Amino acid sequence: MNLTFFPEGTTIEILPEQTVLEAAQQVGVDIIATCGGKGRCKSCRIKILEGEFSPPTVQEYKELGEHGIQRQFRLACQTTARSDGVVRIVPPVVERFHQILSHTEKLQYPLDPEISKQAIILPELTQEEQTSDFEQLQQQMTSPVDRIDARVLQHLPALLLQNSRHVTCVCWNQCVIALEPGDTVEHLYGVAFDIGTTTVVGYLLNLHTGAEMAIASELNAQALYGGDLMSRISFTRQDPQGLRKLHLRILETLNRLIDALCEDAYIAPQQIYELTIVGNTCMHHLFLNIDPVHLGMAPYLAAIRQRYVVTAAEMGLNIMPQARIVMLPLIAGFVGADTVGVILATGMHKSRDLKLAIDIGTNGEIVLGTSERLLACSTAAGTAFEGAQITHGMRGASGAIDQVVIDDDVHCRVIGDVPAQGICGSGLVDAIAQMLDTGLINPMGRLLAPQEIVRQGKSLPEALERRFASQGRNKHFILLHGEETETGEPIVITQRDIRELQLAKGAIAAGIAMLMQNLHIEPENLHEILLAGAFGNYIAKESAVRIGLIPDISLERIRSVGNAAGLGSQLALLSQEARREADQIAQMTEHVALANNPAFQHTFAKAMAFPDK
Repeated sequence: MNLTFFPEGTTIEILPEQTVLEAAQQVGVDIIATCGGKGRCKSCRIKILEGEFSPPTVQEYKELGEHGIQRQFRLACQTTARSDGVVRIVPPVVERFHQILSHTEKLQYPLDPEISKQAIILPELTQEEQTSDFEQLQQQMTSPVDRIDARVLQHLPALLLQNSRHVTCVCWNQCVIALEPGDTVEHLYGVAFDIGTTTVVGYLLNLHTGAEMAIASELNAQALYGGDLMSRISFTRQDPQGLRKLHLRILETLNRLIDALCEDAYIAPQQIYELTIVGNTCMHHLFLNIDPVHLGMAPYLAAIRQRYVVTAAEMGLNIMPQARIVMLPLIAGFVGADTVGVILATGMHKSRDLKLAIDIGTNGEIVLGTSERLLACSTAAGTAFEGAQITHGMRGASGAIDQVVIDDDVHCRVIGDVPAQGICGSGLVDAIAQMLDTGLINPMGRLLAPQEIVRQGKSLPEALERRFASQGRNKHFILLHGEETETGEPIVITQRDIRELQLAKGAIAAGIAMLMQNLHIEPENLHEILLAGAFGNYIAKESAVRIGLIPDISLERIRSVGNAAGLGSQLALLSQEARREADQIAQMTEHVALANNPAFQHTFAKAMAFPDK
């Protein structure tokens, strides 16, 4: 049977026993499956436009509701085709204007990259002189060279002969990794990557000047097989080709970003000689094609923690084949090189002031301490902050509500100033914070009915009262009515959405509380809270405090630090001193294990409640 995806018009073949998701993934049609295709979220929803399909499952009724099923919405992971058909992916994967954070603060280290270039002309020699081409090359170099890559050595005599012994020598850590005809010293570039669970950002840098030449970002294509780390680890267990699929997905993403960077900067990919990469431990392993299965079970050990170097040719990246790929060190099983990058970029390892850094994403990494002692932990915040598991959730892209104000009515700002398609994480946090302030939600997270609010002696403006609705026993609060949205469907906050946010913020807040307990400190002892990553940059600080996501200190002491992990990757690319400090950070930072810790479970249960203003 033939299945067509609207509006792109892509048509694929689908077998009777295949789900729409399985058939799409086999031929490269991208449908996000945050829960890994288990029917536990709405990220793979489609709308049936034509054709006959299998009856809705119990999971679909649970996730989409009677109303959604009646409007022909289905879950791709639960639906099979019984005839030729046409469907629409909702929302489309290729969203416009993704708000992927890429900017960083200024660099702080002396420019001293590990890669270097030198143009040389080797003298002509007579038969009487007992030497070799490589020895001559060593003698001409101004910095020590003690070895040469085998592939370079194989072409050394021919290259010297063809170019009148005038070549440019490319060196990495006293090893000749490339020889180029003539003088190419001017062109020396590297790329710093931050591989996140949800997004990937690359920075193309001039290694002579440290200047940023281009930035490119993209959603992590692995999200098709699961939105969070455990979903992807499970996928490698369940699918015999799972590890290979995830590995190839991230390689394809990096190669596309490299092409985009080179196009923007008008350089050739062969002029890129080094990459540095930060990412959480699971992303680190999947990039290196290491089975992450042990990360999903106690004691959650990584295969390797130290800084690790491979070549571009070994990994299949489309740059200079012998270019070095430097994987920054890891701290622990779920506290990876991205956390090392955050510490390096913010200088926490050098500071005498007590600071708290939080990188909020599907996996929240938290660091607390000073130059004397640093503690770190990781909490599974889930995908609510990314918009997944939320009734009308979506990523921060054009059409997403990203700010909400509630007074006598509801006022929403939409990214791109277009009709709204859904709500992203920062908009969700804003909405819940505002609903708490106006008494629509109580501290335990229950969405109150209008009559309950009035019984508590609070006034409820008529415009807000009209925004309460229900389907059966399920109450919800309308942010935008159907006539104000792109789909014609109202965008709402449901009781379940509130619970999902409570789970996510409770995990982060509990992790923070556990680190503070370990250091025996209170919020007032904090000199500064640093919010890293995309969510930390876009979220309103007052809303984060209001819902209890972060400790309640003065807003002046809460600061967004941009993509600190990405900045750490850049520092390691440009400075050998920064690279050595990254190694020290990984060794000195103490990991506080939260999994299976009864104290954490108790703290998490308490942290799910909202502060009682």
